[in-house]
Amino acid sequence: MFPTVGYRPHGIGIETSDAAFLWEADTNMGGFFKRDMTTGEIVDAIIIPEGSPFPHGASVWKGYIYWVDDVGGGLAPVCRTRIQYK
Repeated sequence: MFPTVGYRPHGIGIETSDAAFLWEADTNMGGFFKRDMTTGEIVDAIIIPEGSPFPHGASVWKGYIYWVDDVGGGLAPVCRTRIQYK
């Protein structure tokens, strides 16, 4: 176990079938943070651009992170960003 990156975590997604890495979404920080599941170390981050929908929930699938915002009223977009592998 390890503490969350920020104070408002909103979703996680496992990147690989061996569960070696996990992406954690944080709404207040406006980003996604990749953790090594053995050490808990943050090894990568994707910060979404200012004005983007806030992360509320997260899924990882075939090189993308998907999330939704919580604006409600049928207006909440489904968003995605590509994971850039180093």
